[in-house]
Amino acid sequence: MLLLEDVWARYLVPSLRPYWKIALRGVNLELGEGKFAIMGPNGAGKTTLFKVMSGIMKPFKGRIRGGRVFWVDTVPSRPRRVKTFLRMFSILFGKDWRDYALADYNYGTRLLTELSAGERRMVKLTVGLMAEPDYLLLDEPENHLDPEARARLLKMLHELPSSVIVATHNPDFASRFADRIYFMKNGKILGMTEDLPELLALELDEPREGLLGYYVGGKYRVVGEKEEILDLAEETGTVPERATAEDAFVYVKGRA
Repeated sequence: MLLLEDVWARYLVPSLRPYWKIALRGVNLELGEGKFAIMGPNGAGKTTLFKVMSGIMKPFKGRIRGGRVFWVDTVPSRPRRVKTFLRMFSILFGKDWRDYALADYNYGTRLLTELSAGERRMVKLTVGLMAEPDYLLLDEPENHLDPEARARLLKMLHELPSSVIVATHNPDFASRFADRIYFMKNGKILGMTEDLPELLALELDEPREGLLGYYVGGKYRVVGEKEEILDLAEETGTVPERATAEDAFVYVKGRA
């Protein structure tokens, strides 16, 4: 279990008049085993939350208890040949890196620092998978991966014995990956999918006063509770559909 109790975190913003910026505001989380996603826009506090979970940053209030946590993004990009780099971590963890590889790594004599961002991420993910921690942290792991690599990543993450926590703003990846999705904004956990009422969505030509929504491909997608949307569907002659992870996030943000 990973438990965060009333966690507050801040960092010093350098300027002519330096000041402390509050990044986490009373975060409470209780995570058991499973696959979890933290969804939120840029600046929501997702990365700071990972820093606190992994021990890189200490909260100025609250406490964290639980198992071993490994944050993939903290793996350094050393100027070493890729397979030499992976063998180094194989020795450290006592594992064969080839059992955790997400690709063939046919990079020849190239250095890790010469790889593309996507290629480096694949290598670092292999290191994180070798660690087999209680909780593996991944910050936007789907970034810079092609569809085939993304599918391999999802398969391997689901098969891992350790629990996995992903920070993302990609609702499609979150819904395909996570058993439970948490929504975050302005340093606070706003809620999770299990807390929400049954939500539906439908598309209109323009916004409706008092209803939450957002534009998608020239249409305004309205999100709301089941009865509310069913009434609107009958009024407008449109067909509602089950809310997506993105719909749920819009709903939570709008009510926060």
